[in-house]
Amino acid sequence: LNVCYGNPSSVHKMGNEAKKMLDEARRQVILSLGFRRENDCRLFFTSGGTEANNMAVFGSVFAKDRPLKNGSRGKIFISAGEHSSVVNAAKRLEAENFTVLEVPTTGGVLDLDYIKENADNNTVLASFMLANNETGAIYDVKSAFQIIRAASPKAVCHVDAVQAYLKT
Repeated sequence: LNVCYGNPSSVHKMGNEAKKMLDEARRQVILSLGFRRENDCRLFFTSGGTEANNMAVFGSVFAKDRPLKNGSRGKIFISAGEHSSVVNAAKRLEAENFTVLEVPTTGGVLDLDYIKENADNNTVLASFMLANNETGAIYDVKSAFQIIRAASPKAVCHVDAVQAYLKT
């Protein structure tokens, strides 16, 4: 294991070494995600899944000013068995007049009928984990997101794939 404590933004020797290591790590992760070239996407490193989830959830709903519509700034879907980082973010957003809907996950399966019944043009975000960190259940996020997007084409679909990375 190669260790370097340099700041990759610095121009000194150790900073240059750190930048090379960071760039190589970014390249490896991008390729592991199925992209053919590094320039096909932008990859941001965070301190972990919780920080990444918070950045995705809060960033996506606050990226645009959403006026109240029927007393709500928009609907947010999460699974009933969601990771606490998403649950806590959703609870905080309820205080900001967003409506949070927890999709049942009976038997480790997302209730797609519940999503169909409740998704509409006021849906702004759906955030589901791909693999449940406690049960190992793999959720059908692709079908869930198709339903969400059919009802609300501008909705942001976020998947927490931390537990599934390189496993599914």
